[in-house]
Amino acid sequence: MLQFLIKRNLSTLSTVMVLLWIFILPFLESWWYIYQIIQGNYAYQPDCAFFLCGNSVGIGHIFQGLYLWLIPLYCLVISSNDCLMDQERGYDNILISRIGKRKMLYRLLIKNFILLSVLVFLSLSLNLLCVHLMFRGGKYNPSEISALNVFTMFWTNHPLLNNFVHILITCIIYGIMGMFCCATSFYFRNRKTVYFVSIFFWLIEILKPGSLLLIFQPFQINSTLTETASGLLLFFVPAILYICILTRRSIYE
Repeated sequence: MLQFLIKRNLSTLSTVMVLLWIFILPFLESWWYIYQIIQGNYAYQPDCAFFLCGNSVGIGHIFQGLYLWLIPLYCLVISSNDCLMDQERGYDNILISRIGKRKMLYRLLIKNFILLSVLVFLSLSLNLLCVHLMFRGGKYNPSEISALNVFTMFWTNHPLLNNFVHILITCIIYGIMGMFCCATSFYFRNRKTVYFVSIFFWLIEILKPGSLLLIFQPFQINSTLTETASGLLLFFVPAILYICILTRRSIYE
């Protein structure tokens, strides 16, 4: 059943287009770095050329903005559209009669988490591999300043590990947002409400003090372990509680 849901998701043109867009965005910035080198700029150190570092000059971090600010929109297209279309056509009732509401909802949540997190993991991991090959020998490091605390000093001294940890954080956040949008669409069954709730939650997370956007960036010299942990908890705890509550209510109501 899980395989069927993923295949059906991938048969939708809008979903495939969004998945491809998410996949290629990190590589567009790599080409921008190459263009800068051609123009006579310094070649970045490979770890500093990694997509999540956001060191592109002259374009206002547009690629990171498209990748991170619009996460709920991508998740809504991938996670919610098929649920909402099934509800509008009555196809969800057929699936529920075959496997039950509980199994259907759990498999939808798992499908969305796997699809989004694996896609982001592959995209960012390949980007990290590519920049290490493309910018091998590069020496420019815009973050080459004294670390302000033990936490940032550790990450500065282990840049590859730092980047990989942030890949994991990013792909898990994408997966959780996919589950968030799926649970919202299954419960509210109204496109406008689903889009409003999902986007509103994300805006709170990225616009509040200690924005979640800062946690995506590997070389945040002012961050501390406490700030990073609290920022992640302030996303994961309400998001997971929300998913659990809406899932339970969707099953038993």
